[in-house]
Amino acid sequence: MSLLFVASVLLLCTASCCALTCPNITGVPQVPLPYLDSVKFHYKIQISVDDLNQTLDATEYYDHVNNQTFLYLDQATMRSKMSYDYNFNQVFTVDELANTCSVADYNGTQGSVSLIGMHAEKGPQFVKYPFVWNSGYNATSMGVAVIDGIQTDHYQMCLSHEDGNLTYQLDIYFSSQNWSMPAGQNAPVRIDLNATVDSTTTGSHLYTYKFYDYHDSTSKELWKPDLPGDIVCEGRKDVPVAPDPPSQMQLRMEVVMGSYLQQVYQYFDYDNKMLRVDITGDNINTPHMNTIHNFKDGLQYMYYPATGLCDIKPIPPDSMFEDTVVVNSSLVSMIVPNHFGALANATYCGVTMFLGYKGHCWKANTVALAHDFYFNGTAAWVQDTYYNSVDEFNGMITPLGMKQVYTSQQNNGTVNYNVTYNYEFDMFDYHPRILDSDVFHATECFNESQKTEIILKFPNDVYPMIKASPANFSKAVVSATLEHSKVLPTRVVPKTPYTVIQEPDQKSKTNVTYVYVGVTLLGVPNVKGDSVEMVPQPSLAQAISDVKSAVQGGEFILRFNTNAEIAADSEYFNTQDDLIRGQQPSPPPAPSGGKVGVSTGVVVGVSVAMLIVGIMVGCFIMIYRSKRASSQYAYTMQD
Repeated sequence: MSLLFVASVLLLCTASCCALTCPNITGVPQVPLPYLDSVKFHYKIQISVDDLNQTLDATEYYDHVNNQTFLYLDQATMRSKMSYDYNFNQVFTVDELANTCSVADYNGTQGSVSLIGMHAEKGPQFVKYPFVWNSGYNATSMGVAVIDGIQTDHYQMCLSHEDGNLTYQLDIYFSSQNWSMPAGQNAPVRIDLNATVDSTTTGSHLYTYKFYDYHDSTSKELWKPDLPGDIVCEGRKDVPVAPDPPSQMQLRMEVVMGSYLQQVYQYFDYDNKMLRVDITGDNINTPHMNTIHNFKDGLQYMYYPATGLCDIKPIPPDSMFEDTVVVNSSLVSMIVPNHFGALANATYCGVTMFLGYKGHCWKANTVALAHDFYFNGTAAWVQDTYYNSVDEFNGMITPLGMKQVYTSQQNNGTVNYNVTYNYEFDMFDYHPRILDSDVFHATECFNESQKTEIILKFPNDVYPMIKASPANFSKAVVSATLEHSKVLPTRVVPKTPYTVIQEPDQKSKTNVTYVYVGVTLLGVPNVKGDSVEMVPQPSLAQAISDVKSAVQGGEFILRFNTNAEIAADSEYFNTQDDLIRGQQPSPPPAPSGGKVGVSTGVVVGVSVAMLIVGIMVGCFIMIYRSKRASSQYAYTMQD
């Protein structure tokens, strides 16, 4: 009877609380458990769960200086990544297989999370009572043990948790002081964890943690995880304020779809409300195409170099370049394209790598297009993800690239079906201003009868400017012409090279060097645009008259970045037609012995005879072509 009573007592004790109590260690010497680096450390773990016949891979990262903790668990059915942001007190949970991200507020302290504990196989968020390093634990020293060929110091300890239904019995192995490891001594090698639970708790009991690739703040290893990037995590608080983009910029893009590569050059000028996009293709599936959107005349100029054809029409409301906003059914206005930084309609998706650079990610909402631009489908949808880097010192934004998912709805005669295309736009050669002066002219879309070349004369003072920077000189010529002609940039074409001639000066009786500069003005398109930014346009004759008045009044002045100002010769103004008809004197011939050469794109010492011959030949071609040109647009350059 007494034996039965004792057995009953033992059974009750085992089923209730006695087995959940750590053994009595009174009188057993205790030593502090070794500490890991208090600055930062990370390692990889192989977790074996005995009850499930399963092994998992995991990574843990702790950065006590920058307030970051990162846990990653990889198994067959789940890849769970948890990132703790202590700056905003949030925890991010990413399921990489499902490509989902959730965000929750977190009130815990740094270092209070770990994969070492009960239910680690379910993910970091399910480990209710984790074992955490550097918590001031005392343990029993069990001497030296060889684990996986490594000499280790063996420690044993027991943790009984507050609610009384879970106890951890741990055997912990650190590399010995006299055993060299990549990150020094006392690196974690293995933990054997035996979890004892009461009858109301279910779960795996036996866990083995094998540590490898341990590094701390003294290591040369620079690996550092980031908060989730390239994925939308609704509710995250670490969203940067995207700075406003510059009002002018140009860049080059490579468009990649599978093995197909296409070059795109883009020029954006919000000040003058203009956009130019040059697309190079194989002239079969995607022909080479140059497109200009001029919102101040409301027109789209689309030129095909391979055929010489040009089409002028109002800017389409559903522009494929995403530079328009529709005010009403036909009236459009210019907006800043999203990949330049106007991200009001996009959702922040973190910091990620793009083209080898770390950048901010923004995902736009899916947009239904009015037309299927590329695949002639019955409908189309597009979703863009943008990647920008932001200079932390000056706040300047640099576009890195864009990924686009283009969905085309096709019909096989019976049912509709969707085809998805994935594009990547890699962006290079970005400049926050327009470097070229001639990118916005549309001379290819005008026949010769609508073009007039003006010839201006400048003193030799401009020659150093030309030699130093032909591009800046050309830009100064275009700027002055735009200022005084009051036409739009689509109607001004700079001409190079420039003619430098030595002429006898009647007053000084010496040879004086002058520079003759040509610039072409274009007529007014006979197609009516429709945009908010439209402004009245002077006729070609009026524009020429205004430039002539400015020259004769000494007001046609070239201005340079060096604050230098050089005015055109007020006594000289010619057009091609004037020279051919002989209404004004042409530049005199250079004196004998004049030097002839080429320097920095400038023709030096060209005689007036050659100048006249060149102009006459050009005019003959112009007259011949003007007789054959019959349309403002859609004409062939074969003429």
